[in-house]
Parts: sequence; structure tokens; C-alpha cells
Amino acid sequence: MTHETVSAHGRLHHRFWGEYSARVVLQFADAASAADALATLVRTGPGWGTAEGVEAAGKYLVFTGASDALEAFKAAAATWIEPVPCNSFGCRNARHRIDGLEHSVDYGAPFTITVPVVPAGQLGLEVAR
Repeated sequence: MTHETVSAHGRLHHRFWGEYSARVVLQFADAASAADALATLVRTGPGWGTAEGVEAAGKYLVFTGASDALEAFKAAAATWIEPVPCNSFGCRNARHRIDGLEHSVDYGAPFTITVPVVPAGQLGLEVAR
């Protein structure tokens, strides 16, 4: 069955040691959904790949990149990302940025992402310019 979109739960981890970088981990329902999403996510910029060394790694995708790559991903995926409503510390359903520092210097707000899927048969139809 071909889906038009696939969804995942995600979380960003800030890495402040040395030069700044961020790691985003997305957890999909199954490996097929993750593979479908990867074909779209790699088009948002560099840094996307599959998780290694994780049980059921096929369900996870990982982004690792510097600030400029993170900003490119956030801009490309802005309409796909939905922060999870926060009710901690009196937030009353606030929706924090995925890279926000409102409650943690290490982690952004949890979010869901709905990635549009390009059917595998159409991936080869792009015209090289």
C-alpha cells in the first residue's frame, strides 16, 4: 500500500560541545514508513540517514547537522512539523519550537512530523537540469 504521507514522533538534541550541532531522531511506526520518509527528507538538505546500533533501527531516522543545516531543514519542513502541546511548568498547551530552550538546554520540544511521500516509481522521473 502506498501512502501519501507518513508520520513520526521526533525530538531534537542540542550538542553544544565543540562546534554546535543538533541531532534529530524520528521514530516511525515501521521500517517501510521510515524508508519512504527518508526519500523526501534527504531533499531538505544534508544530514539525514538511518539509525545505527538501535534495536529496530529500521523505524528510526536521524539528522545530524550544524546550525545552517538545521535551519534549512526547519524551513523546508515547517508545514510538516507540529510541536506536541506542553503542559509542564504552567505552559497551558504552549507549543514550543522544536529547537527551543524553554525547559531544557539539551532538548527541544517533542513534536510530530507528517512527511509527504513520493512514490518510489516517481523518484526516477525527475528531469536533470
